[in-house]
Amino acid sequence: MRRSALSLWAAVTALALTAGPAAAQSGAEQTATDSVGVAQGGPTEVNAPVRVLSDGNDPAPSATVGAPQTADDSSGAAQAGPTEVNAPVRVLSDGQNAPSGGSTSGEQTATDSTGAQAGPVSANAPVRVASDGDDAAGSGSTGGNQTTTGSDGSAQVGSAGANAPVRVLSDGENAPANGSTGGEQTV
Repeated sequence: MRRSALSLWAAVTALALTAGPAAAQSGAEQTATDSVGVAQGGPTEVNAPVRVLSDGNDPAPSATVGAPQTADDSSGAAQAGPTEVNAPVRVLSDGQNAPSGGSTSGEQTATDSTGAQAGPVSANAPVRVASDGDDAAGSGSTGGNQTTTGSDGSAQVGSAGANAPVRVLSDGENAPANGSTGGEQTV
């Protein structure tokens, strides 16, 4: 049992020491024409480093960039921009959490279609328990233009962001959220 635990610790340590920050995420253009029941989703990024009894700084995750999404003459079309979640957890681990890279949505267009469009979504929720240090705010989201032409029953939702830091017996600063910026919405 002891040998297995030691092997597991060595493997996890080796992986942790060789891992670098993730590269930027970018989505490809998405198009649906004369379709029924279409769903288009932007790139998704999740950054959730966990530290237990491990002091140190966490590097910033990369940005997510969504490409244009188009639905022409389609029924039941749904378009969602990039999604980014940054949720570092620290227990008895002092150090800094770098800000997330933010997300940018490409233009979303629906012509002669029925459906919904939602801009980028980002969430920043660092958790600290007996871990001193600063949490930087996320970079926010930027929504691309949303356009609906000749469509019935269409809904548009701009960028959404949440910043919910939690601290228990942990000194430090939480930077304010940088907010989200929505693109132009046209019906």
